[in-house]
Formats: sequence, structure tokens, C-alpha cells
Amino acid sequence: MSSITIAKVISRTAMNGRATVTVVDGNGVLLGSVAVTGTFTVNGASPTNATATSTSKGVATLTSPAYSTATGQTVQFCVTSLVRTGYVFDNTGPTCASFVS
Repeated sequence: MSSITIAKVISRTAMNGRATVTVVDGNGVLLGSVAVTGTFTVNGASPTNATATSTSKGVATLTSPAYSTATGQTVQFCVTSLVRTGYVFDNTGPTCASFVS
């Protein structure tokens, strides 16, 4: 895994966290068809699981459930697994990202 970013997505009545995970192989080549699984946590509440598959550009986008638009909420996303047949992934890169709304 090369990077994780997280941003808020705002609608009129709620917000969501959107995590973008970039997956690369050991040579730094972008890697598609990787099942990326992780958890979103809002204000330390019970985590919610999310899963997406990386595109041919190595990017997986995961979205949290909606939460209140109140300010000061901490939203965190942590990668818990990366799976693709024929590959073994290590967690030497960043595994979590967060923001405060």
C-alpha cells in the first residue's frame, strides 16, 4: 500500500468520510483487483466495515455511512486487509488516516 487519504463529503443533512487507498506492488507499480477492507470510526464509536476493489490505476475508494453534520467530529479510516491472489501484502506504509470536521 502506498497511501491513504480521507476527506469529508457533505450533503444537506449529513456527512460521509471518503477514503482513497492507493495500492502498489513491491516495485511501486500500481496494482488493480485488490480487495481493500477497512473500518470507519466516528468519534470513537463502534467501527463500521467497508470494502472496495482497486481499479487498474491501483485506487480503491471507500465511503463511510452518513453521520451528523455537527462540527468537531473525528472520522478515521484504517485499512485492515489487502487481498489479491498471488500477493502477500505488508503494512509498512500508513494504515490509518483521519480528519476532524
